[in-house]
Order: sequence, then C-alpha cells, then structure tokens
Amino acid sequence: MTNIRKVRFKNKQGAEIPFSVGYFQQTPTYFMEDTTPYQTNFYEVIFFHEVEGSICLDQQSIRLENNTMIFISPYRKRKWSITTPHLKAQFLRFEDVFLHELLVDKTFLDRLNCFFKPQVPLYLRPEHEVFHKINNACMEIWGEMERYQPDSPHIVRSLVYFILTTANREYTQFHQLDASEPCDNCALRFKRLLEEHITTKQQVEDYATLLNTSRVTLNKIVKQHYGITASDMIRQRLLQEMKDRLLHTEKNITEIAFELNFPEASHFVRFFKQHTEQTPKEFRQYYQKRNSFIEMVKSR
Repeated sequence: MTNIRKVRFKNKQGAEIPFSVGYFQQTPTYFMEDTTPYQTNFYEVIFFHEVEGSICLDQQSIRLENNTMIFISPYRKRKWSITTPHLKAQFLRFEDVFLHELLVDKTFLDRLNCFFKPQVPLYLRPEHEVFHKINNACMEIWGEMERYQPDSPHIVRSLVYFILTTANREYTQFHQLDASEPCDNCALRFKRLLEEHITTKQQVEDYATLLNTSRVTLNKIVKQHYGITASDMIRQRLLQEMKDRLLHTEKNITEIAFELNFPEASHFVRFFKQHTEQTPKEFRQYYQKRNSFIEMVKSR
C-alpha cells in the first residue's frame, strides 16, 4: 500500500494569518516523478506560467501546460510529474478559516466548482485578459504581504475572494458547466448543518438523520466531495470551535466544555490533547504569550 504523506499549513512569511503566497523559480523535489503521493490540510491554487508535465489528483490525471491554473482542496491526494527543469509558477495557500472572517457565508469555498467538481478536471487555462487580471491581483497580494501591516489581512482576503470568484466564473465557462446548476447537494448541506449544529450535534448519525440518509452513505458522499469522511470533518470543525473559544473568549475550560456539549471538562481536555498534543491551557497560554510578544515588537 502506498504511503500518503500529510503536509500541514505553515506560513513561511511569518504573518499571523493562515495564508501564504509564493513563487517557484525551479522545480521543487516534491514535484519529481519518484516522490510519494501526499495531501495537505489547506487549499492551494497554483498558476503555472512555464511548465511541462502532469499531476495525478486523486484518480484524476491532468496534463500541465503553460498558463494553467490548478485548484486543490484539502486532503486531495496528489502526485506530481514535472519534466520542466526551470519551472515558473506562483501559488496561493490558505486554510478555510482565512476567509471566514470576511464572509458571512461559511460555505463559499464549498460551492466553488473549480475546487469541488470531481467529475470535471480541476484545472483552468483562462483567456489572456482573465489570466492578466488574476496575475495582477496576485502581485498586489505579494506586495501587501511584503509590506505587512495590521490591516493587511483585510486587503489580502478581499483580493483572494476576487481571484477565486473570477477563476470560478472562468472555470464554469471553460468547462461549459451550467452556472445556474443547484449546488445544494448532500455534501454541501452537511457542511451547512455542521456550521449550525456543531455545538450540540457531534455524531455522524445526527447529521445522517437530518439529511434522511444513512451513516455509511453520508460518509461516502462527504469523502468523495471533500476527501475526508464526515466523522473527520465533525472532529476538525469541533476542534476549530474549541480553539476559537479558547483564543477569543475569557471563559474557563469548564464553561467551554459545557457549551460544546462535553459531559465533563476532563473529556474536553483529553479530546483536545489527543488531536493537538497540547492541553487547552497550554494552547491558550502559548498564543497569549505569542500575541503579547508581537504587540510589544509592533509598538517599538
């Protein structure tokens, strides 16, 4: 059985947001043909200016050419085979929570055809004018990250929203999809219900009942659409809710555990540590110290 390497998000630019932008000016080792497949926990959009080769994305093989855009959602297995000795490309990488502070609709990303249309190749070769617009927006993002200021996340989020919306419109036309096609499928409805009920419903059976389907069927549909099971998505969303409340409220562990439907605070602590390798107290203290240090440096 082939091992699947997991790559977690890391912002090498040091900014305090789950987003990064960068350039490839040579071919990275993980783009070589003899590397093992891997998957990430973040979204990735890659703009290839000069490239030859292919990518196997889950079971989908895509031939790469100059001026190609590739859209990769979290947990998609990928294996590259790039033959270009001097690759030229730029990328955007971000976690879904990066856009949540901008958007009321937390399912914006889930409704983008360019990320979640498994029966259609997840690539785009846009018209020159569209590619130029997107490239200019990327340059604006690069400049904003280089001159990072407290309000930079707002500008970057807006530019990323523009890029994704523009690319998705072009993708829909490029692959001759019906723009009015309803996207409220079972996987998307599950994601919406998850946002509504995560504090009270934390079992797959709860959501299968709401969706009038079976646990097995729901796991299968969600796995096909998002690359992970419904159980995994519930766990990840619950962890995010825990982290948000630890970082953005003054409530103690017992209060948060009660709000998130844990029978005992000790169960909350055990679950959190099992999936983060930190206790809730350690997690909260680490980020409080880090944020205090950042504020001190900014004030100098």
